[in-house]
Amino acid sequence: MDINFKKLCLAAAISSAALAMSGCKDESSPVEPPTGELQLQENQVAIYYKRDELARTAADYEGWGLHVWDDNGEYDLAEGVETSWSKPLMPAGYHATKGAYYVIDLKEKRDNDQAFNFIVHKGDEKNCPDNLTYSVSDNGEDAYTLQNSCEVMDSFDEGLDLASNQVAIYYKRKDGNEADW
Repeated sequence: MDINFKKLCLAAAISSAALAMSGCKDESSPVEPPTGELQLQENQVAIYYKRDELARTAADYEGWGLHVWDDNGEYDLAEGVETSWSKPLMPAGYHATKGAYYVIDLKEKRDNDQAFNFIVHKGDEKNCPDNLTYSVSDNGEDAYTLQNSCEVMDSFDEGLDLASNQVAIYYKRKDGNEADW
């Protein structure tokens, strides 16, 4: 009995490993991106997209992608990174409060002259009927948009539960140096 149990456990382990490895190269199966705080490279910017208040997991954003292009109609903001309507940029990760985040690789180091257009969509369903614009000079290294909103914001309410006689005030310096303020 003890030998059969060991064989059964070994067979189960081998089967599990084989199933896991067989899915590694399958690009049609969804991959769970990392969650948490985002660390950007100097040639990257991020757009956060927050769906309703209850949206807190990857499943809440399934299928929602980012279509990006520059003012010249170019869909490859970085070498080898191109989006199309049928193949949008998918989230790089999820933040429980801020929502899904999309990391956009730029051809060069971030500077204030860079801007691009974007649409958050799921198939033909757009989050906003208008094209939105992200500008490094206006938004810094990250920007935020909300479900059914056509606004691109450069700060985000961290989900504070404020009383009716309270307000939240955000301050974000373009140079990112808020330590002494």
